[in-house]
Amino acid sequence: MVQSEFDVRGAKLIEETQNKHQMLKAQKAEVSSFAEYAKTLSSVKCTTEELLKEKEYIKSLYGILQKLKIDNPLMAEIDKRLQLQWELYLMVLHDGETFINKEAPAMLQGLDEQIKTLEIEAELILRKISQADSPYCNPNTEHSVIMPLVEDAKKKILELKETMTMYSDWKFSITSNYHNLHKIQVVQLKVDARHNVWATLQTVSQTVQTWQETKFSEFDTVAASAQIQTWLQTADYLRSVLPERDRILTALDIKIDNVSKFVPLLVQLSSESVKTHHWQEIHICMSEMYDSKQELFVSHLMTSKLLQNKDVIARICGQALTEHTLEQSMMELEQYWENREFTLRKISIPKRNPNRKGKPASESVFILDSEDNIIGQIDDHQVLLQSILASPYVKDLHLRAENWLVLLQQLHVVMHIWPVCHTSWLYLTEAYVEGKTEVLDEEDIHILLESDRDFRHLLIVTWEDPLVMSLFGKKSQTNVRELQGDKLISRLETLQRNQERLMRQMGLVVQSTREKIPRLNFLSEDDLLSVLTNADSLATAKHVTTACFPHVLDITVEPRMDEKDLFPAPKITHIHGSGGEVVPLIQPVILSAKLLEWLPQLQAMIVSTLHNMMHYSLLNVEKTELKCGQIEGLLGDLHVQSDPYSALIP
Repeated sequence: MVQSEFDVRGAKLIEETQNKHQMLKAQKAEVSSFAEYAKTLSSVKCTTEELLKEKEYIKSLYGILQKLKIDNPLMAEIDKRLQLQWELYLMVLHDGETFINKEAPAMLQGLDEQIKTLEIEAELILRKISQADSPYCNPNTEHSVIMPLVEDAKKKILELKETMTMYSDWKFSITSNYHNLHKIQVVQLKVDARHNVWATLQTVSQTVQTWQETKFSEFDTVAASAQIQTWLQTADYLRSVLPERDRILTALDIKIDNVSKFVPLLVQLSSESVKTHHWQEIHICMSEMYDSKQELFVSHLMTSKLLQNKDVIARICGQALTEHTLEQSMMELEQYWENREFTLRKISIPKRNPNRKGKPASESVFILDSEDNIIGQIDDHQVLLQSILASPYVKDLHLRAENWLVLLQQLHVVMHIWPVCHTSWLYLTEAYVEGKTEVLDEEDIHILLESDRDFRHLLIVTWEDPLVMSLFGKKSQTNVRELQGDKLISRLETLQRNQERLMRQMGLVVQSTREKIPRLNFLSEDDLLSVLTNADSLATAKHVTTACFPHVLDITVEPRMDEKDLFPAPKITHIHGSGGEVVPLIQPVILSAKLLEWLPQLQAMIVSTLHNMMHYSLLNVEKTELKCGQIEGLLGDLHVQSDPYSALIP
């Protein structure tokens, strides 16, 4: 194992030292070759220490093999060759160092002289292109003449710098120090600046010429503004490099300044808010004729007249922008209402009279959806239209704004009348149309049915086509023109008047009924209407009796019947008191559809029954189970005298 390692590593080290020996033998006195040799020697010296460590390690392996008494002629040969090659390596390394130390001063002096010569050449080029009377600094020199010259100067400086950089690298190979290239870098910076100022001046001239030949409708003012900013930044940089008051840079500043004065005005004029009448005003202030059919070029605008009237033009453009803003607001308003649908939402509500035959406990109704949002939007848009009309720049929008104000006012009226009519319709429909209408005369019944039919038709049409109330009055799917604008308001107002008349009639009926039967004051108006329209139902009879007579908790109706299936002419036969007693009436009271007929009869029959019971109780005190206090309570309900004895007096 040790022997194998010795053989391999020894042979490898011999080969490596031989290679380095060959590298260091090529000693040449030329600068480039000398620099390359110095670089090679430096790299070889860096590896010498590692090679020495490897040699010592191999020598230690050979010592181990000798102690182990492993004697091999090949091992001895390797050790001998290694020692010999190492001595040759050190000898060549020493010769190389001697050669470098001897030739280095002359080589470095030659490099410094060559670099100095190149620096002088670069300075001459810079001086040539920087002279005030040279074509390089004369703004009147044609671009086609000067550009090849400055490009050639730039190219020469670049070549000089590359050569000096190469010399500096050679110097580093010899001395490990680079040459200071600051001078050539400064020269290159100034030559590049001279080339850049001429190139920018040429670009500005060509670009402005292109702009002037462009149609104003196709002129990109945003790109032009960005381009000017780039030119200004370039000019600022060149000002820090070129001499003060450089004529070419001054010409560039003047060129940029001349065009930059126009661009802000051109940006304002390119706005979509500037219309034909604005262009007419602009040309009038410039004392020029304006023809809308004639194509306008940028060159027509980049004149002294535009600058002389820039304040007036700015005012006109500002006015145009304000008008455009107002028009945009009008368009947004129109688009909002053009696409606005007046939808109905279907909901279920409980019925007032759920116990009538064949009627469900709840029903579906349609209500106007998002009513509050619509009213709020109407108010906002009315304020917007009023501000538009108050603006001094309304001009062509004045008629449109006034028309829209009228339309929104109409819709505002509709949105306030509609919920009132809807609420009244639901109330009257429940109270009269689906109940019994004996509380109304024939004329009111006719009005009621007509109003109900009219509003139902309005709901159905709106449900099927939400555009029938469109503010634009456009043809909707159902082509119902009567449901728009003044016609819709007229219909709703007529419906509201009819409903108000019916509501007043309802109030009169309620008042008259209470005057005839004061006990009905215990009932609310809704309850009383429900009673009047369903007076013959069992639920109504029980509700009225218990509400009008607080000490009566229930009644017995015969023949017994289901609450949903009443027999004709049911009869009240018993009353149930608060003490739990059940009192038979002297004579049954027949329930009818007319409350004013059976309720007074029931009150009179209760009085007669209680009088008879009182008389019987006084004659048979020990036998009766009815307490005098209970009888007094029932008599109190009927407003008779509380003294049981005086109650017997006819």
